[in-house]
Amino acid sequence: MPEDTVAALTALLLALIAIAAVFDASKGRIPDWVTLPAIGAGLALSGAEGGFAAGRPCLQDALLGAALGAGILALPWAVGGMGAGDVKLMAAVGALSGLAFTVRAALLSALVGAAMALCVAIWTGRFGETMSRTIRAAALRSPHESDRPPLTIPFGLAISLGAAWAILLDLKVIP
Repeated sequence: MPEDTVAALTALLLALIAIAAVFDASKGRIPDWVTLPAIGAGLALSGAEGGFAAGRPCLQDALLGAALGAGILALPWAVGGMGAGDVKLMAAVGALSGLAFTVRAALLSALVGAAMALCVAIWTGRFGETMSRTIRAAALRSPHESDRPPLTIPFGLAISLGAAWAILLDLKVIP
């Protein structure tokens, strides 16, 4: 893929994660007008460079990245653990950056999200309750009737920070 296309995709990715982070942190949601055009742009720019037709993996990589990004968050979304905006954001990250980057960004996003959740649980004095709820969920058991609503975090912010962390690692800004 030509360097100017890579630069354009990276610039779009940076704009996407910045806008998504601000919206999720301030409004608790990520609008479709942020994520859907990013998915389209990632696929279009990757396809414009030849994609499948030229035998290069550009479009294939973007499609696989988008599918993995959406796929890994589909189950948590389906059971009510996150919003659809988070799923579409991760798909957009994948469409703009490809499969390998999406794997790194997803793992780093999970670490950031876990750290955020831990901080919120401790800050609100609900660490024990949150750990009990997490263990019950992992064992596929429903929460107790008396449980308060679960704590939430803006996971779009975690995705944005995880993707930014992956970019810094790729650029070798941090080891």
